[in-house]
Amino acid sequence: MSKFDLPPVDLLSPTIEATILSGASGLLAQAFTAYKQQHFTWDLVQILQFIVFSAITTPPNYAFQYFLEASFPARTAVAAEQPRVKGKTENSVPVQDRLSVRNTIIKFFLDQSIAATVNTAMYICLMGGIKGHSYEYIMDDLYGNFWSLLFASYRFWPFVCLLNFAVVPMRYRPYVALGGGDVSLRAMEARVPLARTAREPGHRNSALSFSNTSIGPGGTSVPDEQALSTTSYFKESPQFSLTSPNVTSYGAVHDVELPPAAVCFRLATLYFDYIHDQLHTLFQKPQFMADLAMNRTSPVIAYAMIALAARFSSNDLFSATSPRARGVPYARKAAQLLDVSEVSLTSIQACVMLGACRIIEGDTKGESVYYGIACRMAQLLDLPHRECESLLEKEINIRVWHTLCMIDEWSSSGVQVPRQIANPPADVPLPMEEMTFLQLRHENSINMSQSYSNPSLLGEMITLNRIFRDVNQMNTYTVGTSHLQPDTDAVQALSDRLDGWEAMLPVYMRDEPANLAHYAAQGLGRIYAAVYLGFYHYGQLLYYQFLHGSNEESGGLINVFAQRCTYHAARLCNMVYSALDTPGCHVQYNMVGHVLVIASTVQIHTLLFSSDRSEIDAARQRLERNFNILLKLRELWPALDLCMIRLQVFHKACRTSMDNSFQLDGWMLKFLSEFGNPIDDKPENNDAEWIIGDIAITPTSDFGVNTIASFIREDMNT
Repeated sequence: MSKFDLPPVDLLSPTIEATILSGASGLLAQAFTAYKQQHFTWDLVQILQFIVFSAITTPPNYAFQYFLEASFPARTAVAAEQPRVKGKTENSVPVQDRLSVRNTIIKFFLDQSIAATVNTAMYICLMGGIKGHSYEYIMDDLYGNFWSLLFASYRFWPFVCLLNFAVVPMRYRPYVALGGGDVSLRAMEARVPLARTAREPGHRNSALSFSNTSIGPGGTSVPDEQALSTTSYFKESPQFSLTSPNVTSYGAVHDVELPPAAVCFRLATLYFDYIHDQLHTLFQKPQFMADLAMNRTSPVIAYAMIALAARFSSNDLFSATSPRARGVPYARKAAQLLDVSEVSLTSIQACVMLGACRIIEGDTKGESVYYGIACRMAQLLDLPHRECESLLEKEINIRVWHTLCMIDEWSSSGVQVPRQIANPPADVPLPMEEMTFLQLRHENSINMSQSYSNPSLLGEMITLNRIFRDVNQMNTYTVGTSHLQPDTDAVQALSDRLDGWEAMLPVYMRDEPANLAHYAAQGLGRIYAAVYLGFYHYGQLLYYQFLHGSNEESGGLINVFAQRCTYHAARLCNMVYSALDTPGCHVQYNMVGHVLVIASTVQIHTLLFSSDRSEIDAARQRLERNFNILLKLRELWPALDLCMIRLQVFHKACRTSMDNSFQLDGWMLKFLSEFGNPIDDKPENNDAEWIIGDIAITPTSDFGVNTIASFIREDMNT
């Protein structure tokens, strides 16, 4: 037997002791919860889960620690120094036991690199399996949270690890880890706020005060939050009644505390998963998470971030509140903390986040005001050309500037007002590639040479947004000149630009399942999906006017463009489905609802006018799935009420006049572009009857949005 082999008893005893300690720590955590809440209930399932986890993870961890100690002993024998006595001969030299600094440092780095990495992944995967989560759930959690958990553990665990190696004998080292980590881990799972954040400082620029994140066994930092549960596709939701959303006012502000530090950390992760790089791009995630851990995050940013992310949380802290309403008190607090007289990057970021908070409530005017303030501040600072101290700061400024240009186009077209940044400077470079950006640190010099040979996903989104601007202008012009024939030359020119964009993409960026999986593995799956949702949406907007009047006799470009509209709408739907079916790619931001409503109306056109049975069946299936996705999104976003109402109004327009339902007039332009505003019924021109399958529908038919879904379901079963 080599010196590295362990007899069974050397693993069995620590494992038994560790499981006992794990169970005891669970009891202590629940007792502490009972003391705080004045109500005690046992959660034996939770205790059993951690006992099983400890039983599985203790043997490999103990064996690894034994290997380190055998290879690099903490204490080594050295000859003791003694005074020489003249004329006396020493037969033996006394030996003294000393701490080996070299061996301790080696063990420290091996533990904090290999062991910390393995234990972080092991915690996510094993606890997910023990709790009965699906493989997709666990992989999504691993992709989304591994690095943030690992980096958070480095806030606390290196200090404990160093003391453990230097002072504690080998036999008792696992219990230091369990005592310092498992109790806090159990407290987190028992929803015990180990340390509350400080009350909001009176001065708006005060640093956000967070307590230490709890640390689990093996150095794993464990947020007080379960991973967001997702499924491969949204399932059917119950019927509901459609009413216009009530816009929440931010007038009355009741003081609200920030959640516990670990919950805030998890909410920040959810924000970067489901909001950032999809609704807007304002931060670099590693730097943001580091600032959050080091208490450097501005309070207004923290509250605005929670306002957007809380709807995705599965934490018990929010369980009594509807996901749609969870962010409201935090948005109110952020609005109160914002000082618009302070022109700074932080104020710009806060305005963009608060603008997003307003549009998800259906308040397009409030959104436009916040975005307008952000754009004006950026212009005053000359943000893309602002002098910076590091390459990271410069790149963030460039990304925020491009974000403002994009949301200015979307927001302005949504409320039909002139753009704030009408003529952006042409010398602003596109953002660098995402993985390069994520690796930047403040230490990187502004003069550091950078290669921009690889395109970025955000850069492609920016390029497409410029085409979107011209599509909007062309549609507005078409409505203003409705007495003239469609300008097919202008449409063809924009069509060539869309096709050219797609043709110039590198192979690894094209819309293919392997590429989606590749970007998902890098944590970039959602922004990849968002790029293509934009591309296909701009295509369906460009060609939408040709759905009206297209038929077998039309021929020429009208039918070609109509077919392209159908193609883009179908590809948009498929991208949403693929994203939902791929771990780490679930797109759930509110604008998905708007683009799906437009794509669904194209499916209705196919149901009404196509004579191809396979096309009709495919359109019916897409309409069914889109409806279920919209219902699920409606549970998160109040503004989705408007999307559902718009779909209902469009259906009513089809009932009224099948011939004019898809005509690009003023009503249709508002339907396509003013996504945040309610829309009136389309003026009735006739009382036509139209037929789907064997069902005849007239304007007097009671056929609302819920009936659409019912009809489709019934027809699919026949």
